[in-house]
Amino acid sequence: MFKTGIGIDMRRFIEGRKLILAGAEIDYTLGLEGNSDADVLSHAIIDALLGASNLGETDELFPEDDIKYKDISGLRLLELVNLRLARISFAIENIDVILSCSEVDLAPYKTYMLLNLSHALKIDSSMISLKQSHSFFHLLPQFKDGIAAFAVCTLIDISDVEEEEEESSSEEEYYE
Repeated sequence: MFKTGIGIDMRRFIEGRKLILAGAEIDYTLGLEGNSDADVLSHAIIDALLGASNLGETDELFPEDDIKYKDISGLRLLELVNLRLARISFAIENIDVILSCSEVDLAPYKTYMLLNLSHALKIDSSMISLKQSHSFFHLLPQFKDGIAAFAVCTLIDISDVEEEEEESSSEEEYYE
């Protein structure tokens, strides 16, 4: 069985913080507002994974006002969510993300971000599509000074696959 989830995260630029996306430190004068490292890319993926698996919401699992998540890496949060997915027999099939940012060219960081995400999620980087759009903020001009990330993920219930493999091997034993 396949399940699909959607995740969105939007954050404003602020002074005095590093700009971190999928663990990559982006060369820019401003960072993003947030309790953790404010990694909108990782947070949108977390939202999509949690939605597909029905494991709750990001703010329920990692509350913004909880001091233990202060400045925590978005990649670390992804690792924690991925462990929860494994416990309930879900595996990631595909992730598709659009980053909307008109202020910064993210192309030079794309490969590094993909590698970081694939490492944190223990999947091949070919299972992650990452694109940048410059047009979204024309729709919301009041939010032009920030970054938005939109993620869609597909999960597969691997307990179904394991059951099918067990049935298949039982049939083979029967015919031997």
